[in-house]
Amino acid sequence: MTPRSRAYRLGEIIGLLGGDLGGSPDLEIRQVAPLDSAGPEEIAYLGSDAYLRALTRTRAGALIVNHETAAVVGDRCCIVVPNPHAYFIRVAWLLN
Repeated sequence: MTPRSRAYRLGEIIGLLGGDLGGSPDLEIRQVAPLDSAGPEEIAYLGSDAYLRALTRTRAGALIVNHETAAVVGDRCCIVVPNPHAYFIRVAWLLN
């Protein structure tokens, strides 16, 4: 079993990696996960409109989205960036 890495608040992640915040800067994120299996302490990315249906089912605490998708995430915590996939990889590196 791998020891858990350090948790980061969304505000800390943005301070380190950039991006625009939607929602609470105090939400703690412990790990990255796929959109369909992410839980409340995990962050997932929504890479294209093809995954919008999964948005209604995800339990992810936060999402990484582009500017166009940010309009449909509602009141969910999110980080808005031009390239969600590349940012997701950077967050994975940070958390691991």
